[in-house]
Amino acid sequence: MKAYTHYDADGKIHGIIVGNAPEGLHVMLSPQPGLYVGELEGLNVKDARDFEALRKVAESYRIAEPGTRVKLKKNT
Repeated sequence: MKAYTHYDADGKIHGIIVGNAPEGLHVMLSPQPGLYVGELEGLNVKDARDFEALRKVAESYRIAEPGTRVKLKKNT
């Protein structure tokens, strides 16, 4: 399962996109102006269709450092 996120300069998560794709398949995501896209590491959600779990992650975490591969950091 691959996960991508849309986030802003402060690390606030605006959306999480999850998919199961074959190895080597790349996804192109176009965020709204002012947002970035990164492949999300450390997402611990068992079912990609568990929207409530994804919502809780977006509310409880932020992006630790901007980049194309990003890690979650617990909100303080």
